[in-house]
Amino acid sequence: MWNISVCNDALLPGVPFFERSLALLSSLGVEIIEPRLIDRKHILNMTDEEIYDVKKILKKYNMRVSGLGTPIFKCPLRGYDEPEWAKGKTHGYEEDRKSKGESAYEDHLKLLKRACEISDILEAGSIRCFSFWREYSIDEVFDEVVDKIREGVRLARRHGKILVMENDSSQMARSGVEMAKILKAVGEGFTCIYDFANSWSGGGIVYPDDFEALKGGLISHIHVKHESITNKETGERKIVPITEKLNYGHKEFLEALYKDGYTGLIGVDSKFESLNARAEEEVRTAILDLQKLIKEICDQ
Repeated sequence: MWNISVCNDALLPGVPFFERSLALLSSLGVEIIEPRLIDRKHILNMTDEEIYDVKKILKKYNMRVSGLGTPIFKCPLRGYDEPEWAKGKTHGYEEDRKSKGESAYEDHLKLLKRACEISDILEAGSIRCFSFWREYSIDEVFDEVVDKIREGVRLARRHGKILVMENDSSQMARSGVEMAKILKAVGEGFTCIYDFANSWSGGGIVYPDDFEALKGGLISHIHVKHESITNKETGERKIVPITEKLNYGHKEFLEALYKDGYTGLIGVDSKFESLNARAEEEVRTAILDLQKLIKEICDQ
């Protein structure tokens, strides 16, 4: 049976909701989180003292950290200039520009070292990275992307850590097909976090194309996003169970992945805004529904 992990800040992202979100997850039998923001402060902007406080709360609820949700390499491939459309897309991380390196990439290598220190404290299994803003044709800069990511993979390994890459519609690796090409070229045992919705929104074909490209051990982690609908008259938002509406084709993907021998995590990366009293009910519904889907697939 696959275990579920959760990007905790996507559940109840207000302040102070970190401990409240852990209590909710614990009541649902979820024991693994992927921290990004803790009460709206990105984990990479925290001091060691703050990280140790986080660790105490995790221990209180018997939670462990599967990996750090960092924005490593969500940056320009060259230079410092961010494309206008990219601003605000780094999951709340605030960059310190006081001591610039030669490029944003050099700064992100320094940031990766800090992520390694934090993962030591929290005993995180991995550190997430991306594949640079999609400002060029991937074929035009493919070798450069591969070389720079490989340096990050090796840096993480020198610190005893594992770097894993997530696909995103704003990145060089949008779909699973594009990501597989980069993973195989980097080598080094490099694997990925595969996000169905990110591929779909970037024009990818989840099944069979992405599955065929990534099968055989290239995936270490899965991200799912629950869909939601909003009543235009009342403004009320309702979570659509993942077992009912499968626009991404992820059920077929997961069934094939199970047959392929996948033993990793299924991570929830949905946004459950804490703007109404139904937020916790939505989280509960979504988690229970995902547990149902996992059981159906793994019990075949």
